[in-house]
Amino acid sequence: MKKFIKSEIAVSEAVGFIQTLAIVIISTSIVYFAGAPMLEKAEKNAHFLEMEKAFTLLSGNLEKIGFDRAPIRNTELKIMGGAMLVAHDSTITINDYSFAVGSIEYRFEDRVIAYENGGIWIKHPGDEVTIVSKPRFSTGNLTTIPMLELLGDYWIAGEGGIRIHSKILSSTLYSIPAENGTVSIKVNSSYYKGWKEYLVRIGATDPVIDDAGTTVTTNFTTDMVNVDHSQIIIKMLEE
Repeated sequence: MKKFIKSEIAVSEAVGFIQTLAIVIISTSIVYFAGAPMLEKAEKNAHFLEMEKAFTLLSGNLEKIGFDRAPIRNTELKIMGGAMLVAHDSTITINDYSFAVGSIEYRFEDRVIAYENGGIWIKHPGDEVTIVSKPRFSTGNLTTIPMLELLGDYWIAGEGGIRIHSKILSSTLYSIPAENGTVSIKVNSSYYKGWKEYLVRIGATDPVIDDAGTTVTTNFTTDMVNVDHSQIIIKMLEE
């Protein structure tokens, strides 16, 4: 009986269980606190990729209105935080003709994805811009430039479904003659760095960047520029 009372076998088992439980709790906590931010970041990156696909669909619908003269198009998408808005701070000037274009933007933490005049652009931290989808400029002796002016003032933030209703208002064709075989094109846009890359890619020369004014100015060799200018009314509705 004395040996039984003085035995520490049960104590050793209890201590061992407690130590094992502590190791499990500490390991789980480390995994949670280290892994949760990575999981959250992965979810946000996946959401932003989904928004790229949604903007590709939006671009197609807007171009059906602007280029194919479809009367109305609706685009449904879902946001997970951030803000969706119609911005009016972009213009394109050809020689002495200036056209407002505007953009639809999704601002999500430190990144922005935008549709602007046929192109889809992503602005990264540090104001670097990449092109997801290119505008539809056609260059040569006769250069054709579509201008899609987006009208409407909307801002929706939070989480949930959004329906973007777009409708054609007017369409006008302008012919702008070259001066000595050259036209000047100036883009004023939050995505001017991406525009510079695109314009040079399709044959523009002598690009001049103005970071303070968020503009890029280039020249094209051509005889004439036809501008197909469409005004599109944008409405954003929460689903």
